[in-house]
Amino acid sequence: MESLLAIALGPVQEFIATARRTRDLYAGSRLLSEAARAAAEALLPEVGAEGFIFPAPKDAEELERLGEAGIPNVLLVRVPAGKDAARLGEKALEAARAYLRGRAKAVFARGHVRHKEALDQVEDFLEGYYAHVPLQDKDAYPKARERVMALLAARKNTRDFAPVAWGGPEYKSSLDGARESVLVLPEGRERALRLRLGLREGEYLSGPDLLKRWWETETGFVSTTHMAAMPFWEGIRRAGKEAALRQGLKELAELAGEGAEARTYHPVLAETPFREWDVRLLYESRLEEFPALAEDGERLEAARKRLRALLQELGLGAPGSYYALLHADGDRMGEAIDRQADPGRHRALSRKLSLEFAQKVRGVVEGLGGGLVYSGGDDVLALLPLHTSLRGCRKRVVFLRDEL
Repeated sequence: MESLLAIALGPVQEFIATARRTRDLYAGSRLLSEAARAAAEALLPEVGAEGFIFPAPKDAEELERLGEAGIPNVLLVRVPAGKDAARLGEKALEAARAYLRGRAKAVFARGHVRHKEALDQVEDFLEGYYAHVPLQDKDAYPKARERVMALLAARKNTRDFAPVAWGGPEYKSSLDGARESVLVLPEGRERALRLRLGLREGEYLSGPDLLKRWWETETGFVSTTHMAAMPFWEGIRRAGKEAALRQGLKELAELAGEGAEARTYHPVLAETPFREWDVRLLYESRLEEFPALAEDGERLEAARKRLRALLQELGLGAPGSYYALLHADGDRMGEAIDRQADPGRHRALSRKLSLEFAQKVRGVVEGLGGGLVYSGGDDVLALLPLHTSLRGCRKRVVFLRDEL
């Protein structure tokens, strides 16, 4: 007979919550989502697209699109009769681990880390669990789903423990306090290297921390500084002073030297000067983060004077330092899932959540000038500038209600 297989990847809260920068937050969310996609891709030839209940792609191409939107860390699939559900669970977990292992090797190739220890920490970090039960017929689906999810929860509570293979006398991670730092920063060059590697003074990071911090995307992800500066940019635009701001940023960038050009090409920055120059140039307290300014006091003072003159010329005051974090999820979603009497109806609900909601949320958030950290199922986490944040909350509520 068929089986119902549930797979969970984690630890979600620890991987996402130990973030100091939005880059860490976004990367933690994306890496887990992509690991879940790798697990789903490993199962696709075994169970077929029609075997997936959550997520519920119609084919491999659609699964890839779902991965771009965000796949939750729990997969639910129907295993055909004659297939070994336990073997498929192991296969999916190994695919997820292999994905993270491959990404870590690529990221750590830039150097400045104890390579073996960093990879060992990443290997040890990912937790994966699965449970399966027989599925006798579609009418027994609600009880089978309830049973398999209860077994999965019990399996997660019965955690695996093994000796630590990467312990040492180094400083503990500044973010989680559990794993040792794997950074290698030679004396005399430590300050300069920290600036170039995106590390703060006194920040010591483990392998999982660095995997998030150094993980690169084609567009990058907006920072909290971008979000805080967007209302300022809107004021500049309305006042017709775009040219003056762009010229001032250009001159500041010449003083700041290396790192002053923008490295984030997020869609919401397309029409702003922050597509060309680093937004930190507008904040006096952030100027020392540019190596050329940190190492030359006279140059730093010249940059400060130019920034003050620019802000006085623009006449709108200094950019703000506040932004909004939107975190939302749909109420009573568990009840809605419990009402699905068979796998087909549950699969249809999954498609509603993933295709008609999660994939469209990005457009809604970016239309408000924000950055989407995650949208999976009915969950949303996004950064918004203050001047659009209340409108964004209302749009999110109405959008979810109308789609579901």
